[in-house]
Amino acid sequence: MRMSKLSTHQKWLLVILAVILINFAVWYFGLSPALEKVKAARKEFSTVEQQKISLQKRLGELNAIDAPVLQQEMDLMNVQVPELGYLREFLVYIEETAAKLGVELGNISIAEPREAGSYLSLDFSLSINGTYAQLYSFLKTFEQNERLLLVHSFNLSGEEKMSSSIQFTIYAEDFDQYTPHKAPGRENPFKDY
Repeated sequence: MRMSKLSTHQKWLLVILAVILINFAVWYFGLSPALEKVKAARKEFSTVEQQKISLQKRLGELNAIDAPVLQQEMDLMNVQVPELGYLREFLVYIEETAAKLGVELGNISIAEPREAGSYLSLDFSLSINGTYAQLYSFLKTFEQNERLLLVHSFNLSGEEKMSSSIQFTIYAEDFDQYTPHKAPGRENPFKDY
C-alpha cells in the first residue's frame, strides 16, 4: 500500500491512528512510570514529615526535662543506694554515732547479702546500751542517715540503764566483702605469695 493510492479519508485515519499509538506509547512508557514515581515520592515525603513531627514533639519533651534537677535526683539515689555497699564506712558511721551520743555499742551481727529485686540487701542486728533519751536519739539520728535504711524492729528493755536491739536492712548494688574469701593465704597459710 502506497500512500499515494490511499484516499484522503484513509490518510486521515492513518494519521489519527498513528497519533493515538504515539500518545499511548508516550503515556504507557513515559508518563505513567513517572507519575507512579511522583506518587511514591509524595507518599514517602508524607511519611518523613510525620516522623519529623513526632521527633520534634519528642525533642520538645526531652528539652523540657530539667537536667540539673535530674542529676540531683540521680546523685541522691546514688547516695541512698550506692553502687558499692561501703560496708566498712557504714560500720564506722555506726561507731561514731554511738560514741557521739554516749551510747554503748554491743554486738553487731551481719547476714550474708541477698537479692532484693535489682539490688542487694544486707540485714543487720545491733545491740546498744544507754539511757532512754540516748537510745531514742541514736535511733532518730540513725534513721536520718543518707542511705536507704529500713528499720524492722527496735526493742527496749531495762529501767534506768536500758538495752536495745535494732534489726535493720541497708541496700546497695553490690557489697564489698567484709570477709575476704579469696585473700592470699586462705587456701594454704604456709605458702609464700
